[in-house]
Amino acid sequence: MTVRLQDLPSDLNQLKGLWTSLEAEAEHSFFISWAWIDTWVACLREENIAPKLLVIEQNGRPIAAGLLVYCKPRRHFFWSPRTWVLNATGDEALDTIFVEYNGLLAVRGFENQAWREWAEYLERIAGTWDEVRLDGVPPGVLTHWQRDGVALRDETPRVGRYVDLEPVRASKKAFGEQLSKNTVRKVRQTRTAFEKLGPITSHVAQSSVEARQLFGEMKGLHESRWQSIGGGRGAFTHPMFERFHTALIARHFDTGCLQLFKVAAGETTVGILYNFVYGGQVLQYQSGLNYSLIARNESPGLLTHALSVDFNVAQGMSRYDLLVGDSQYKRSLAPNAYELWWGVVQQDRYKFRAEEILRRGVRGVRAMLNRRVTSAEERDEPRVDRDAALS
Repeated sequence: MTVRLQDLPSDLNQLKGLWTSLEAEAEHSFFISWAWIDTWVACLREENIAPKLLVIEQNGRPIAAGLLVYCKPRRHFFWSPRTWVLNATGDEALDTIFVEYNGLLAVRGFENQAWREWAEYLERIAGTWDEVRLDGVPPGVLTHWQRDGVALRDETPRVGRYVDLEPVRASKKAFGEQLSKNTVRKVRQTRTAFEKLGPITSHVAQSSVEARQLFGEMKGLHESRWQSIGGGRGAFTHPMFERFHTALIARHFDTGCLQLFKVAAGETTVGILYNFVYGGQVLQYQSGLNYSLIARNESPGLLTHALSVDFNVAQGMSRYDLLVGDSQYKRSLAPNAYELWWGVVQQDRYKFRAEEILRRGVRGVRAMLNRRVTSAEERDEPRVDRDAALS
């Protein structure tokens, strides 16, 4: 096996050729498809960021690839570790597009070997880096980093949820009628309330022009919701989010990998979903829901998702994935759960050990304050301001 870390080719058609040839032989997610990678690289060029191309070969044949961005994030005012980030940048403002199901793009049957070869390559060049950040990877890849001289830090497993569409299809009933009693009642209640505005209809964008229009309308609904709950940090907080997805729609909508799904009551929009469609699966990525329609306890989200599932069942899809997040509405819709992992692989550096001691100390202070808060609440005393106490 040969591992190479090199500059991206100046002619991105060469990168496209490599990537699409691997895609044809790999089991992978939309987040490392050519559509996503092509758009991401184009957007990074506007930021003057040039990822490196990691290529793993067997007998001269590429069997895996990934893109790595080098950065030196400022940590605790006293150092900036040399960091490689897989298929992301390490910059919160640029990583707002939030990659999931991340990993190396590897030929079927070579996945484990590719990860192992990369880990061994990093061992050979240990003096050139301090940590590797892995965002949204399957937990199974962590086994390749369990070796002397490295440690897993900032480990954050996150739960995602999905609907297996085969049983939904076999039941021959509307998805909104197959859920728990409380959820079925809420879907029915919402439909009845919204039908007063006109017939409930659904529609999918048929062109990139229409997709951009629906994306803009979704943005308006999304931001209105965040403003109504006191501001906060919605998906469009950082400009990169809109710039990336506008480019993704322009560059790749016509390939069939994007779905803008709209539900309306008469002339009034109930909700818009922005979905990825890839490998027979639907990844529900972002939404804009019209909460101004709520009179009592209706749920535009549950109704919109229920109709989206029905539409995608009819399209022959196998899975409806709500992606990472374990909120109540996701649990109401999707009984099946999985985990993805966020974290860093760090070399054994004294500064990392000092950082870990500091982190444990902060966690201990927070735990102590939590206990004080709980005790104060039990005695009906004033609540402790934990943020002020830690500042």
